[in-house]
Amino acid sequence: MRSLVTCMRAVIDGVPENVVPIATYNRMRTPALKMLRGEAEFADLCRGPKIHAFRHNLIFPEISERITIDGHMIAIMVGRPLQMREAEQVKREIPGGYHELERVFRTFARPHCQDGVPLCALQAVMWTARRRKAGREVQPWRHVPPSEIRPFPVGMAAE
Repeated sequence: MRSLVTCMRAVIDGVPENVVPIATYNRMRTPALKMLRGEAEFADLCRGPKIHAFRHNLIFPEISERITIDGHMIAIMVGRPLQMREAEQVKREIPGGYHELERVFRTFARPHCQDGVPLCALQAVMWTARRRKAGREVQPWRHVPPSEIRPFPVGMAAE
């Protein structure tokens, strides 16, 4: 959320794109700013199944049956820690790639989800467990009023 607020503030203030800090992959900065400036539509810039699944999970968390197969999920599926580049390599080496990994996760996960619990909820629990096992801090979820989300300082690296 903080990266989104930062990008929104940058568009309002006319900040040059190259100094807008974000806490995600730098390659996502340009598409995000183009969408916020009205220069492009989501569907024009984001075509992959992962980003569409992630978006659906965020917008419809209570009912989404989409699964976001990202590097974290691939590491869980292969049962060992992976750098994100390694996870991408694993995905490329599997016949069917993303869609095969999604099928495998769905086959494994569905029997473990209680009735009415969307697969993306199980996925979120698995992501949290993976972070904790790796010794990384997991912040408890809490509602943050939009007015409390502050942009990153321009020209500084995001946290």
